[in-house]
Formats: sequence, structure tokens, C-alpha cells
Amino acid sequence: MTTFLALAGTALPSGLALIPMGFKKMWEIASHGGRLVLYDHLTSITLLGVPVEIYLRGTHAVGGLRAIVAIGIMTTFLALAGTALPSGLALIPMGFKKMWEIASHGGRLVLYDPDPELAHHTSFFAVTLALSTNWLWKIALSQSTLQKLLAVPTISQARICLSISCVGVILMKLLSCFLGLALYAWYAGCDPLLTGQIKKHEQLVPHFLNNLSLMFPGICGIFIISIFSATTGCIASLINSISGVLFEEFIRPWMPQSTNEIACCKIMKCLCVLVGIYCGSVVWFAKELDRLQHVASGVTGVTAGTLLGLFTLGIVFSRANCSGALSGCLLSLILCGWLLIGAENALATGALTFQGKPLATSGCGKANYTHVLANITTVVPNPANQFPKKPLQSLFRISFTYCPFAGAVSVILIGVLMSYLTGKSKSDSMNPDVFCPLTQSILHKSMIRSPTASLEARPNTQEVYVALDEALKHLKEVIDR
Repeated sequence: MTTFLALAGTALPSGLALIPMGFKKMWEIASHGGRLVLYDHLTSITLLGVPVEIYLRGTHAVGGLRAIVAIGIMTTFLALAGTALPSGLALIPMGFKKMWEIASHGGRLVLYDPDPELAHHTSFFAVTLALSTNWLWKIALSQSTLQKLLAVPTISQARICLSISCVGVILMKLLSCFLGLALYAWYAGCDPLLTGQIKKHEQLVPHFLNNLSLMFPGICGIFIISIFSATTGCIASLINSISGVLFEEFIRPWMPQSTNEIACCKIMKCLCVLVGIYCGSVVWFAKELDRLQHVASGVTGVTAGTLLGLFTLGIVFSRANCSGALSGCLLSLILCGWLLIGAENALATGALTFQGKPLATSGCGKANYTHVLANITTVVPNPANQFPKKPLQSLFRISFTYCPFAGAVSVILIGVLMSYLTGKSKSDSMNPDVFCPLTQSILHKSMIRSPTASLEARPNTQEVYVALDEALKHLKEVIDR
């Protein structure tokens, strides 16, 4: 189930990119626009993709998982340094206090927004409900995280590793927010997007580094090092985890039991190469997306919310069965996918627009930051002019950040309802260790109230002795060999 959801989450952005144009039109536009010139287009992809593949296969061959984790720690520090250094250098001409004033006057320091409007991406409810759901999936259920946590010997060490990881994530997010404030203060009076210096918001950081390199030569190289570090540490881990899931779910069940570990390692390496090639090919479609963050977050939210709801349904509700879990997953994917595809279609056709924070060009050519403060306006866009009037299309204005929360809630509600309609599972025959502590206490109380059921759930003593005898015989054969 999780493998199919992961594959769907990887393939869905390509399909969303083709909604407003179709495959034939995209190919014609890319061909006439020079996007299919192999040398020019593949240079940036191969510069990042090929080293990741070489790095991944090299660490597998030399050090295995330990080498990946050790090098990942080193690359994490390089990525943090590459994010923090441009922000610090940007504050030299203005100072932290001036940057904070510019961001405050421009409406970029709204730390608490209690507006319950579901279309707002940065409201209090969007951050606490939606983003918390997404991060809970990344920390607790992501394959790349689970494989690293399962590599440590004890549960206490896994908790320590997870705590350190959470601290690193918080630090990285703070540095990213700090870099965003520095960028806004740097271009508050002369926005590069409005003046035509850049074409997309994603080009703002490279444009900023080019300007900053005139004052501090070499800063672009340091930032590129941090990008390579994040690439080798993050993408390689994802490729490794996806390859492991594909091997365990689709290949190992069909392999003979006599297959040795060397053959398995070779198959895993080939899978890593194939997954890396597939990830590189997705870049061709990603370049056609104008709202890359919107689509990526929405697609991730569709699969993340469904998986989180599925696991929550299993560990919390003891009466949930296979029919309820399957129906909840399918309906959740349909609901969230319909909302995401409908929103993308409405945005592509112009029926739905989202206005961002106000930008200004009145300070172009002037380096006085007092002038910037005087000309920044705090105009708040009118939400009534942002969304369509039709009731059906008004559902598509829901922020993409709510996809994980909506998916998780829908799986739980539909799963519980369908489980009770199709027949309750026999909780007496279940292992209480697979449930959360609250459910374990409820099961324990029900077994105390029903001593007959608890006796039936206990294993037969004779069967236990037979199993132990067979295990000892097998152990003796292994020692003799």
C-alpha cells in the first residue's frame, strides 16, 4: 500500500503539469523553445544527478549504511553553513534592526494570524493543523527516516537520533526564514520580479547571490557547495529508501530462497540507478510548472495524509479491519487528488488566483534604506477578489497546506465507519503490543471482563514446547555447519 502511494506521489506532478496543455503541446513548446537541446538542458541536471548516483553507489560498496549516515552528518553542517552565510553577509550594509523594521513595515512578520479562512497558506490553523500533519508523517512514517532509525540497536538510541533530527529541522527552518527576511529587506524597494530581472520566484536566491558576489567574491561557490551537500545527503537517502522498498515489496517475493546477499546488493544498485534516472527525468516536467512549491506540497500532502491516517487508524482503533482501511485510503486519495487537480486546473485557466504580499519598485536605484521604509505599503489584498463565485469551484480555493490534514481525517473517519459497517475485528485475538498505550489499556480491561476470551487468546502450552524444540534443533544444525 505504501509503495503504491509513494509511486503515485512521484508520478502525479507530471500529470498535473500536462493538465493545461497536454503532452503534444508541451513537447512542441519545449522543442520550439529550445528545451530539448540535450547539452544545454542536461548540463545542470547531470551536474547534480550524476554525482549523487556515484556517491550513492560508492558509499554502498565501501561503507554501507554507516557511511551514508556519517557523510550525511557532514553534509548537513555544510548545508547549514551555506544557508546561514548569505543571510549574515546580507545584513552587513543594513544591520539586523533595520532588516527587522523593513520586514515589519512590509507585513512579513505576521507571527499570529487567527483568520479561519481556509484559503490562507500562513494562518495559525494552516501552520498548526496542516503543516504539523505533514511533519508528523515525515518524522514518523517516512521511509528515509525509518530506515535510519531501524539501523540503531535500541529504541532509546532511536529516540535520541530522532530528537537530534528535530533540532536540526527546526534550525534549518529558522535559517530559511531568516534568509527570506534578508532577501526581502535587500529588495524591498525594488523587487526583481516586477522589474523583469528574474522570471520566477525560484530565481530570487541565485540573483541575490550574484549581487552579493560583487561585494564578497566566492559566496556563490560556498552556496553551491551547500546545494551539493544537501543533494547528496537528501536525494541519495530518498533514492536508497525507494529502492529498498521496491526490492522488498516487488522483487524479493519472486526470488528463490537460495539467493545470496551479493546478488541482492547488485539488484539494489541497479534499482538505485533506475530510480535516479527516473528522478532526473521528472525535472523535464517540473520546469514547465510555474507553481512548483504549490504542486510539490500538494502532491506530498495527498500521500502523506493518507499514510498518516492509515497508520493512525491501525494503532488507535482496535476494531478497524482491512475493508475499512482500504476504503478509507481510496476515498482519501480520490478526495485530495480531486481538490488538488481542480485547484491546478482553476489556476491554469485563470478562474482562481491567489494574491501574495504587496511588492514595490519605487526604490529602484536608491541605496537609502530609510527611503525604502517610507515607500513600503501595507496593502492587504481583498479576499473577495481572489476566488471564483461558483460554489463547486470555491472548494478549490482551499490551501494546499490542508491536504495532509484532510487526507488523514478522511481516512480515519471513513475507515472507522466502514469497519463497523462491514463487521468488527475480533479484538480478543489481536496482539496488544501493536496498538498505542490508550488502546492497550482498553483491550486489557476488555480481556479482564471476559476471562473466557482471554484464556482462548492464550497460546497452548504444548504448542509452545513444540516450537521451542524445533527452534533448538534448527540452532544446533546451524552450529554444526
